[in-house]
Amino acid sequence: QPGLAQPADFEIWTQRLASAALEPGEVAFAVAGARAAAGPIFGTAQVRKLVEALLAGQPAQAQSHLPALVAEGGPELVLVLAADSRAPARAASAAGLAGLEHPDALETLRRLTLDRDEAVAAAALHAIGARRATLLRGAVRTRCMAEQEPSALVRAAALRALGALGLPPDGTLEEPGSLALFLRAFGDADPRIEEAAADGLAAYGDPAAAPVLMSLLSRPEGSALELAGRTGLARLGVAAWDDLLRISKSSTHPLRRSALLILARQGCAQACRYLLEYYTDHASDSEIAFELCVLTCHDLRAAPDPVQAWWDWWDAAPRDDGRAWWIAGAARAGFAAPPEGALDAPVGAAGRAWIEQQLERGPEHLAERARRALALYGLDTP
Repeated sequence: QPGLAQPADFEIWTQRLASAALEPGEVAFAVAGARAAAGPIFGTAQVRKLVEALLAGQPAQAQSHLPALVAEGGPELVLVLAADSRAPARAASAAGLAGLEHPDALETLRRLTLDRDEAVAAAALHAIGARRATLLRGAVRTRCMAEQEPSALVRAAALRALGALGLPPDGTLEEPGSLALFLRAFGDADPRIEEAAADGLAAYGDPAAAPVLMSLLSRPEGSALELAGRTGLARLGVAAWDDLLRISKSSTHPLRRSALLILARQGCAQACRYLLEYYTDHASDSEIAFELCVLTCHDLRAAPDPVQAWWDWWDAAPRDDGRAWWIAGAARAGFAAPPEGALDAPVGAAGRAWIEQQLERGPEHLAERARRALALYGLDTP
């Protein structure tokens, strides 16, 4: 703690870090101790000493601590380390360069993407993606290309960075297109490349990628590729609904169930009929039954014939009006209707209070409906 540590302790901690290899927990404790000892005078000189101690004595653990430390050291230290002969020092400078307002920062970071050490180049690409340094889009695209990139580590980092950068500005002509760069990576002999392409495509946000993301759902459930497909489709939201609804209508499509679950979890009222049709043929599917509860805001699982009960509800319910279903379901659970317009985005205090009441006191399906609504509105769950 800063109030208990003494300035003289800084040297003790740095010497301990520099002297011998420590366990990860011991390294973290020593770094925290040094920072606490330095207190408010933790400036460039102290950061440099701590960085040097980590590089000298903890090469295996240093990279977990260096980027944050280097960024605190100021522009001068970041630029000096970017030209250091030691690869870990150059790699640690990347995050600092990406957030640095300095005329040389972006060019230095671009050079690091071409570093002879693949870990340094990968760190630079990761920093570009994390900071969304769109001016370096060309450097990222270059390292996505298989014919120019022999390192799987670097190409994987580039694919993820390109995804993080997102779509190019309107009217920008890219050759080959970024979507093509992702597609080329699928089927690569190295599974790291496929996974990176899936992760990148999931983050990219291109509605044209919806069919590709949908195809990833055919990969083994719980795999990195299947998870990326679900994540990407969820991120696209409404933009992917037409493709998902087309699959949901087909009683023979192998991805029908996956498409229905994604639509239901996004509150797509248009999917309700297809969800009911699927449930009619698979009444023992508890996951589908729960999604029906949440989407319709009506738990009919305990009815003598749940399938018939939901079809009876469907016959009387307003068509494709998920908000009306929600308000009616809340009323059945004893919640008053929200004020007029309270659920229109952006949701204000009255709408949020109505949602949070159900999150706190509502039955399971309404609490889940409320939790998802807060997420869709971009609001934090209490």
